Amino acid sequence: MDSNFVLEPGTRGTAAADVFRLEKGRIAEHWDVLQQVPDGTADGHDMFSTVSGPRLPGPDPRASAATTERVGLALFKGLTVDHDPRAYDWYVAATSYEHTPGIANGRTAVKKYLADLFADSPDLSAGVKRVVVEGDYVAIHSHYKATPDDRGTARFDLLRVRNGKVVEHWDVVQPVPETSVNENTMF
Repeated sequence: MDSNFVLEPGTRGTAAADVFRLEKGRIAEHWDVLQQVPDGTADGHDMFSTVSGPRLPGPDPRASAATTERVGLALFKGLTVDHDPRAYDWYVAATSYEHTPGIANGRTAVKKYLADLFADSPDLSAGVKRVVVEGDYVAIHSHYKATPDDRGTARFDLLRVRNGKVVEHWDVVQPVPETSVNENTMF
């Protein structure tokens, strides 16, 4: 799902999250969200877990996809629909890794970020557009809007779930553009 495209040597590049819908073995539809990779992050963890820890192996095929999806969507609903920072306590492990560039690691920092977000954007809404699960990974493609008339942002959140709790989070965020070269939406 996550890629880092570096088209100009010496730059940080662009983070890309892609989802493809296949039909008869061919790509029938494609969605992506693109974000410039920043020079630094609030906690030193990179956006891809390639430079910083924890560098866990790929998806665990033995993990319950049903549990992974349930935990990921419960966290999403608790935070983005209910605006309840306590969902972080309920669904995120005591030790977890945050890869969002502007959010520091640790419960206190993440919960403060969420409380500030909800206070600054009381009309924040988020709708799930698609969910992809593989082992202990769940990817949620969603549309966030700060106000009802806002074009909003497209997001991909990638969560790793272990023992019924989220242990790692990555995201890619892009403002929804005013125009598009095709008639399709980002969703």
